[in-house]
Amino acid sequence: MDLLKHRESQDVFDCITYVAKSLNIELNEDSLKSVNTYGDLKQFFFNEIENKLEDSCTSQQAFYKIKIAISGATIYPYQLTLDTPLEDIFPAAKRRRAINSFKNELGVDLNLTRFPDWLNKLILVLFVFLVISFFISWKLAVSVIVLIYISFKAGNKFSKTLNYHTIKDLVEVFSLNFYAKARRHPDTYNKQEVENLLKHYFMLQLDLEESTLTDDAVFEWHRQEVS
Repeated sequence: MDLLKHRESQDVFDCITYVAKSLNIELNEDSLKSVNTYGDLKQFFFNEIENKLEDSCTSQQAFYKIKIAISGATIYPYQLTLDTPLEDIFPAAKRRRAINSFKNELGVDLNLTRFPDWLNKLILVLFVFLVISFFISWKLAVSVIVLIYISFKAGNKFSKTLNYHTIKDLVEVFSLNFYAKARRHPDTYNKQEVENLLKHYFMLQLDLEESTLTDDAVFEWHRQEVS
């Protein structure tokens, strides 16, 4: 069964950290002292956002901020909608420059690009060859490590493959990974959205079913392992 208590302590802690980072909430060594169940964790976050609640929709605010950032970074002549393809906004010829400008305008990095598939396959082959090379010659192994390093550097610098397809994808990523920054007023929260955000991360990062995330679901963790 996909029980929360069967997940590794460090994985659970990392998941909580992702949520806190998105909400711009700081954790210290005493933050989770009284957290023993999923319900305790929800209450911890609710306590942190108490007196800072609004009913406004974050995705709408994220869309507005993304539109402003695109307007400041590109010369896209048409009206932007959720279905607007990113390939139209960031054409391949000037993609890297436009994306860097967009990142600066928005104030966060949404990781719009990724390594092309052929480079991922090449790096995988190099890693396999690296393991083999250790049994042949340490000099050969060093050469392979250098090739892997160069491949990563080249990928980071020249990759133009888009990670997402439409503006809607950007809105979802912005709202999930940078919830506080996506809102018009970063020090406000929508309580239902925060609960949904927590649930999303636990389902995604820990591969849990929604039905297992009940308030009495227990964390079987030892805090000394994750401190």
